[in-house]
Amino acid sequence: MQPPKKGPFFRPSNGNGIIKGANSTNPPRKRPGPRQIQPPPKGPSFKFAASPFRFERVIHEETKHIPVARLAHGLDRVLFSPGVHVLQDTRTKTFNFDPILQNLAQPDEFNFDALPAYKIASGDPILREVTESQKQKYFSSTSSITSVLAQFYHVLTENRGLNISEFSLPFADQPRNFTSFQRKPHSIILKHHNGIYSIDQEKAVIDELEEVADDAVPDVKPNEILMQQGKSMEKLLTAPKEEYETYLKSFKPPPGHTYPQEEAFHYANIEGFLLRSQLDCHHPSLGTFDIKTRATVAIRMDPANYRENTFYKLTHPHGLLTSYERELHDTAAPPCSNTTCKSGSGAWTGSLSRTITRRRCLGLSTCRGNG
Repeated sequence: MQPPKKGPFFRPSNGNGIIKGANSTNPPRKRPGPRQIQPPPKGPSFKFAASPFRFERVIHEETKHIPVARLAHGLDRVLFSPGVHVLQDTRTKTFNFDPILQNLAQPDEFNFDALPAYKIASGDPILREVTESQKQKYFSSTSSITSVLAQFYHVLTENRGLNISEFSLPFADQPRNFTSFQRKPHSIILKHHNGIYSIDQEKAVIDELEEVADDAVPDVKPNEILMQQGKSMEKLLTAPKEEYETYLKSFKPPPGHTYPQEEAFHYANIEGFLLRSQLDCHHPSLGTFDIKTRATVAIRMDPANYRENTFYKLTHPHGLLTSYERELHDTAAPPCSNTTCKSGSGAWTGSLSRTITRRRCLGLSTCRGNG
């Protein structure tokens, strides 16, 4: 093997990066180091008060006697067993619960006028009375204020994404940010009432004005149909079969038949606010918890054509589609902030979620909180 040629272009180095015979005034050439990744710019810094968070339950003497609903049809066991409980086994076709829970009453079959009417915060005289007795300055309901609290959550966490480490591998490439609906601006309405202020969600106020308008034309939107089915199924889960059938339009009430119009609420003082939260359900060993209705992904992504998407079924425990894991993943994304805020302000121990199509209930699951 011949030694390397020596010439103006093949001069060996002395080991220090300086070529022999080269001009010593030239600085040595350094190898470029590893590329430094610049950290993302830090968001605004916040300093929280050192005093503990003030949360105090307020008992209203005139309404404390109103009972909180209990689960019916043997659904109590769902609360003590984590995971998904399918209503009907897909292989043996055996029902794990009462078959009455499978078929859902359609909006034109359920008598929604028999249910108590929803009252916005500014239109609730009891909430205003409790606020004045507690000498608070602001009062609202959890459903009206959580949309704003969710925006504070995004700011304080610097738009931190979701933690999907507990999901299976197909979800590794899924977006980890919150939905555009959660990130968009939300507005509230502040009303003055003799020294105190009510906070209403703007949409709730508009809906109430449209409802009482004389020239309002009834027009039920797809999202409203899903909300109505949530109300009817909440009654289905908490009422025996005989009582639930009295809320159907096919029921012929006898003379003098009335429906209960009282609802149980939880009131709490939270740092200058008086908040009202509805108590959906109660268990002696666990306390109160929320009941949520969740439509399948096929209906959520295309609510305008919900009638054509009733064929969609959940047949697998894991996977991106037709799985209970997909419903759990989407449940954790949009309502994470709202459900957390409602659970904290309402002193709930968790929530019972059921997954439905427009006509059928597919399964139930329980989300336990930290009290």
